[in-house]
Amino acid sequence: MASEEAESIDKASQDRQPAGVIKTLLAVVSVAFVLFHIYTSYAGPLPNLQQRAVHVGFALILIFSFLKPVAMQRKSNADRISVVTDTALVLLTIVVCGFVLVKYHWIMEHPAESTPLSLFLGGIGVILALEAGRRTVGILFPAVTSIFILYALIGQYLPDIPIVGGYLEYWGHRGFSLRHVLQVMYLSDQGLWGFVTGISSTLVAIFIIFGGFLVATGVGEHFIDTAVWTTGRFYGGGAKVAIMASGFFGMMSGSAVANVATTGNFTIPLMKRLDYGAEFAGGVEATASAGGQITPPIMGAGAFLMAELLELPYIKVAT
Repeated sequence: MASEEAESIDKASQDRQPAGVIKTLLAVVSVAFVLFHIYTSYAGPLPNLQQRAVHVGFALILIFSFLKPVAMQRKSNADRISVVTDTALVLLTIVVCGFVLVKYHWIMEHPAESTPLSLFLGGIGVILALEAGRRTVGILFPAVTSIFILYALIGQYLPDIPIVGGYLEYWGHRGFSLRHVLQVMYLSDQGLWGFVTGISSTLVAIFIIFGGFLVATGVGEHFIDTAVWTTGRFYGGGAKVAIMASGFFGMMSGSAVANVATTGNFTIPLMKRLDYGAEFAGGVEATASAGGQITPPIMGAGAFLMAELLELPYIKVAT
């Protein structure tokens, strides 16, 4: 019980609870984010760089607004400093993504050119993306990404690595300048605005919005009630309810994390009341939610990546 309370306190301390004018402003930003994707899904997306810059810009603004850089138990000077810092990050996000949106035609007309300003903004954009990744999915994502960026910069200096029977050739490469790396990362559709961002800004975004509408209108609760009705009376029914509910919810969300957060609030306490162990109950819900992520018609982002890479219709991947 103590560990659960500590976990809930720590989680709450990492998320801001805005109020007043700030809350209203962030609500407007969130609604604009949703309306942008609904409109572009109906009328067609903007050119690649513009569509993806707007998508990433909205996402970064919301991340820096709601997620604190560090967990803090209580209000303090550090908390106020983090608000100032994150406000600066939000403003930098607007400038970085707004530059791509406004200067799109110049970028397309001068694909091999860059200015000191664009390179500087490119570097800031990479840092913003790494920090947003750290706050949302942990330190592993920015760490691995930083290693690959570092490899691009110093790969020409890496020696061959001796292995059994010879050498690992082609470990290094001819080398890329910092200017070239920033150009690719910021002024092309192969870095920050790559095809993964493209899939997120078109297909994935609208499906997640659709799932959110279903959950908000009570369809998610209906699926849980259906799961209870169909499996609750059988032996081991608590775990079966978790599996059925997660499968139903996965049809709407395509997100294992959202699945656990939504159905787990009901199924984990249910299993614990039926004398399942706490670890077992959590394991059943996590596993069922991971399976729900690949339940058609709305599946995880991996399904959209498969469709893009294999050049197959999404319906075939879902099937």
